[in-house]
Amino acid sequence: MLLATTVAAIRDGALTLAVSNIFGTNCFNMLVVAAADVGYPHGSIYHDMSPVQMTWGLLSILMTAILLLGMVRRETYGIGRIGFESTLILSVYAIAIGIVVVSG
Repeated sequence: MLLATTVAAIRDGALTLAVSNIFGTNCFNMLVVAAADVGYPHGSIYHDMSPVQMTWGLLSILMTAILLLGMVRRETYGIGRIGFESTLILSVYAIAIGIVVVSG
């Protein structure tokens, strides 16, 4: 649903809606994890997370921070005619996939 809404918003030219959809979904997902921690019967849910889950959680926080930086400093053109935030997010994602694949 996130991807469909974001793509539809971009096609309609509602770029703020597309970015807000991504940012809001990330914030909501972190809220769900915090709520799950309250209901987890074996103590903190964060102690039972695997390293891969922790890696993706931290990377989503990093990508959200990069997106916020992009909202503060708007660019008309950047590397490959996209903003620096898109370039950084794509780079972080590619590096993360490489690390996860190599680490098993």
